[in-house]
Amino acid sequence: MHPFNKLLHAFVKTTGGISLICFCIIFFLSVDSAAGSKNHVFKHIGVEDGLSQSSVNFMVQDSKGFMWFGTGNGLNKYDGYTFTVYTKDPYDSTSISDNVISALFVDGGGRLWVGTTDGVLNLFNRKSESFSHYSISVKKNHESAHDNFYKYPIIFSRNNDFTI
Repeated sequence: MHPFNKLLHAFVKTTGGISLICFCIIFFLSVDSAAGSKNHVFKHIGVEDGLSQSSVNFMVQDSKGFMWFGTGNGLNKYDGYTFTVYTKDPYDSTSISDNVISALFVDGGGRLWVGTTDGVLNLFNRKSESFSHYSISVKKNHESAHDNFYKYPIIFSRNNDFTI
C-alpha cells in the first residue's frame, strides 16, 4: 500500500469518515468558487468591430464602465458591444477639436478630458454627447501648443489634485 493511502486510511479511522468527507467537500467547493472568480474573458476588438483605426495610442475606462480609445483617427467609445466614434466636424463647433488624440484622462468627478494634437483640451459632455474646448497655450515665447505639440504634449497628472 502506498504511504499516502496508509496516511489517509489512518486519518479516516481516527477522525471518522464524515469529517474527511466534509473537509473534502468544503475544500473542493472553495477551490471551485475561487477558480470561478478568476475567469477572465479577453476579446480581440478591431477595425472590423467598428474601431476607427487599428493603432490605439491611449485608452481609459470611465466611471460608467465605458472604454475610451484614442487613435489617430478619432475618439472611440466602446460599451462592450459597439463603438461610437467621435471625429472632428468642421461645421459643428461642439464636435471634438481634432481627430488625433494625444491624451485621455478621467478626473475625480468622472469627467472625460481629451487632449488633441491641435493644442486643444476637450471636455466630453455625457448628456449632449458633445465637447467643450479649452485652448492650451505655451507661455514660452508665446508659442501655441499647436506649433510645438511634440515638445509640449498634453499630460494629465495622476496626483490626487487631478491637475492638468
